[in-house]
Amino acid sequence: MTYSNFIPLTGRAKDITGNTFGKLTAIGPVDKDHNGYIWLCICECGTNRIVHIHALHGNDVVSCGCTRIKHGMCGTRVYRIWMGMNDRCNNPNFPAYPLYGGRGIAVCDDWRDFSKFFGDMGQPPSNKHSIDRIDNNLGYFTENCKWSTQTQQMRNTRNNHIMTYDGKTMCFAEWAEHIGMPQGKLRNRRWRGWSVERALSTP
Repeated sequence: MTYSNFIPLTGRAKDITGNTFGKLTAIGPVDKDHNGYIWLCICECGTNRIVHIHALHGNDVVSCGCTRIKHGMCGTRVYRIWMGMNDRCNNPNFPAYPLYGGRGIAVCDDWRDFSKFFGDMGQPPSNKHSIDRIDNNLGYFTENCKWSTQTQQMRNTRNNHIMTYDGKTMCFAEWAEHIGMPQGKLRNRRWRGWSVERALSTP
C-alpha cells in the first residue's frame, strides 16, 4: 500500500523511518502535536498502527496490540473489526478517516487494547454482524456500541431521516416496514411536503 499523506519533518526532529521499536517499524510521520510527531508504523504481523514518538521511544507501545492477544486471535474476524475501528479513527491515511477521526469520532482509551475491547464486546453473533455505534455523533465505547447487521447499521446512519408519530420514533426503513409501504413511496410523500402524520396514515 502506498501512503501519500506523510508530513515533512522540521527543525531538529529525528527521522526514524525504518527504525524498529519492538515489533513496530516506523514508516513515516502523519501528524504532529506540541509534544512531537505521530508516526505510522507497521507491525510484524502486517497491521498498521498510529503511534506517538514518545510512546515509541518510551517502549509504551511495542506492537499493534497482537502481542497482548491470547489464543491466536490476531487473525480472527473480531480482531480485524477492532483494527478497522482503530484505523478509521486514528489513521489519517485510511480512506474512511475523514468520516470518523476527521470529524472527532474516537476510540475510548480502554479499547486501544484489544483484550479489553474483546472483554466488553465478545464475539459478533454472526459473520453478518459488525461493530455499530448507537449514537453516530459519539465515539466507540461500551455504552455506545453494539453488534449489528449491515441492514441495521444502514437504519442507524446519521443521514437517515427520523420520524416521530403516535408516540413512536423510527427511521424511514422501519416506518415503511411497520406500515407495509415501499420506502420509495414513503420518501416521495415527504419530499412532496406531506406532513409526517399524513404520510404515515394515508393508505
